[in-house]
Amino acid sequence: MGGHALHVGMPPAYDLILKKSGGLITRTIHVADAAEAWRLARERYPESIRAVVCQDTAAAEPSGHR
Repeated sequence: MGGHALHVGMPPAYDLILKKSGGLITRTIHVADAAEAWRLARERYPESIRAVVCQDTAAAEPSGHR
């Protein structure tokens, strides 16, 4: 498996970086990929989303979102 642990049944974890009260907070979600993480972030936090960070480097993909 190339040294990467596979988590059967659990999609990758993504941290949503949100602006709140002049600071930053994070919310962790588990979704299939970065595109889904961004879609969910924009749906749930349209005014406060600042970034999406993949916690699992094996699942990370190059980001085209800014």
